Amino acid sequence: MVETPDSPDVDGQSGAAIEEEIGNLSSQLERQPPPAAAPQVRQPKNARRILDSPWLAGVLIVVVAALTAFNIFGIGFFGGDRSVLDPPPDQLRATMLFAFEEIEAYREDDGRLPRDLEDIGLSADLGLTYTVMGADEYELTATDGEKSLSLTSNQDPKAFFGELWIEP
Repeated sequence: MVETPDSPDVDGQSGAAIEEEIGNLSSQLERQPPPAAAPQVRQPKNARRILDSPWLAGVLIVVVAALTAFNIFGIGFFGGDRSVLDPPPDQLRATMLFAFEEIEAYREDDGRLPRDLEDIGLSADLGLTYTVMGADEYELTATDGEKSLSLTSNQDPKAFFGELWIEP
């Protein structure tokens, strides 16, 4: 044991009393049985990680590369049709309907047609082309890849927009 002076400690105990308490606690710990060890999980003798096999890792790399190529180059799986991934034709009409309503609202508020789509707050990246053909006439064209739709101000919007059209 370590010798300590018999001066009072912070709690009013002497160094000898503290040493005695430490000794008692140490002897109690020595008499306790050791804690039970955690059960060991044994792997079978022939167990291997799945990616430790070089041929399996190679097959996975080839499959991932093929799927990536199909997506990048637009190749359908096993000659399948990828047209299901194309936007529906109503999406073009819906974009045109929004622009048509904005053009007509501008005409009603200002008494004239907007000069371009930016006047009504639409950007050029929507795939829309707006052409003023006269004081009260215009043509609105939407293009998405090979598909193109055109509407002139002389056409009936209800007939052009079909079920998308809601009467004001």
